[in-house]
Amino acid sequence: MSAKHGTVPQKLNLLRRLRRNLKAVTSASGLLEQLFIITKLLNLEVPGVVVECGTYKGGSAVNLSLSCDVVDRRLLIYDSFAGLPKPTEEDRTHSTIDGMTDDYEEGWWCGTLEEVKSNIARYGCIGRCSCIPGFFEDTLPKLNEPVALAFCDVDLADSLRTCLKYLWPRLVEGGVIFTHEAMQREIFSIFHDEEWWRRNLGCAPPGLVGGGSGLGLYPTEGGYYGSCLGYTVKSPKVVWARRIAGVEPSVNLTRVKTRVRGDNDFESPQREPTEVSEVRKNGRVKILYIVGSHRCGSTLLARLLGDLPRFSAVGEGLLHFFGGSARNRVPCGCGLSVQECSFWSGISRPVEQVPFGARWLRLRRVPLLESYRRRYPEQTNELIRSVSNFYDAVAQRSGAEVIVDSSKCPFHAILLSWIPNIDLHVVYLVRDPRNVVGSFRRPKEWIPGTSPLRAAKRWLLVTLGCEYLRTCVPKWRTLRYEDFVKAPKSATFQIAADLGYKLTQSPFIEESIAELGIQHMLGSNPDKLMRGATRIVEKSVDLPWLSRAFISAATAPLLWRYGYWNGGRRSEFQPGPSVEIAVLPEMSEPGAKANCET
Repeated sequence: MSAKHGTVPQKLNLLRRLRRNLKAVTSASGLLEQLFIITKLLNLEVPGVVVECGTYKGGSAVNLSLSCDVVDRRLLIYDSFAGLPKPTEEDRTHSTIDGMTDDYEEGWWCGTLEEVKSNIARYGCIGRCSCIPGFFEDTLPKLNEPVALAFCDVDLADSLRTCLKYLWPRLVEGGVIFTHEAMQREIFSIFHDEEWWRRNLGCAPPGLVGGGSGLGLYPTEGGYYGSCLGYTVKSPKVVWARRIAGVEPSVNLTRVKTRVRGDNDFESPQREPTEVSEVRKNGRVKILYIVGSHRCGSTLLARLLGDLPRFSAVGEGLLHFFGGSARNRVPCGCGLSVQECSFWSGISRPVEQVPFGARWLRLRRVPLLESYRRRYPEQTNELIRSVSNFYDAVAQRSGAEVIVDSSKCPFHAILLSWIPNIDLHVVYLVRDPRNVVGSFRRPKEWIPGTSPLRAAKRWLLVTLGCEYLRTCVPKWRTLRYEDFVKAPKSATFQIAADLGYKLTQSPFIEESIAELGIQHMLGSNPDKLMRGATRIVEKSVDLPWLSRAFISAATAPLLWRYGYWNGGRRSEFQPGPSVEIAVLPEMSEPGAKANCET
């Protein structure tokens, strides 16, 4: 099993349990079919939950739950738990291309809810699963989370159409939908039905890999290899889908679908380079630089700011300047690799300046920065010119007046403060260190987990660095993550006001609901790839009491300073009373919950 996520022992243990479970629990899908699905799941690098529609006795759900535990995803299981609904006359008998037929009757393939839960609890990981009983037309419309992978073993063509109608809008770009009836004409023809897809989903049919014969997993009597399994990928031009399907695009993405406040879909072109720049007022480029520790919420704040008029978020742009994106191979926020993205392809990064950043822009050398600047003025001035040209090119390409950079490193901000043609504003986003350490224990798609001791040490060093930076930068705002997520709209508007902008338009639908669009963000959290109407919530973090006590003792003065103990200083932004907001169906269709922590 070749897969990116999970250690070798985890994969071997998963394979062993997968084989054992198929002998213990009745399943409609075979070993190679489930192994193919699980391998795709372990390779997925897009956000979202896993959905199974039709589970029978829970054989496939058992193994999917174990796989979801490896990659830290939730599994939603949709089934009537009472067998098939009554099929129509046209749906009662299906035929295959080799002349075979399959018949269906009401109540067939029945597994009760208690039976399925018992099997998952005994052989799988019940903590990752949520079972939603009922017919698909009643339950799937309530799904309001992004979907990374869906497995539909629903037998009837009408049931599959219902699943596609509600799953496809929630499937993220690069996400995969599997069907277990790929050999049946009545099923695989749905994935090529131009009229149905245009009428119900407003897009062209995606086709089906394996349609007609299934994936070549098992030998057949006809002399070829086939199976019941087929799949399709949403937006195969996206880099994640290419890695799954092995498809290379012929052109770059130039237009994207966007949904705003429940209106009809419209096509919005990505920003193109402007011929005449109006972004530099008085010869200076405005940079809004976000500092703080990792997992502090900077990705979410940068995305909200980047969606404001005249703003553009570049993610960890300065880290990219010093080679961070090249080393980590993290994609752009548009979904393409940095090398393939048309926005970044025309912006050069001076590689010869990397040694300076790697050597001098470190926490332990802060007192020496000014000394180095005096001792080596020629090298320092060359670096300053290179960074200035980098942001000039970004401003020209984006056409924005304010560039939002969430590189977070406080000593990169010191470098920016030296550049005369940059108007630097700094937002210090601070988060409770106990929650930061708890978040570090959970790895994400391209962000590995970190031990509590190392995470606490990093938080301390970055926080001390930010306190030093406060003395170097006059335009400064401190914002606590906990206050920000309570009133994100108010916090975002206040930051814009600090830069002299009074907003009449914004991505916010309500105080805690925003329509997230595409931003060409480098690095950052995998949640930068999320799209659509998104509810902003604070994610709960579990931390063992011993670790919590140790971190509280080690950071006690700073906990008091930032108001995490009674009597301490609070952030400069104070949210008003929180309001519970209900998401309307048209708002939640393409959206998700944002728990950005980087």
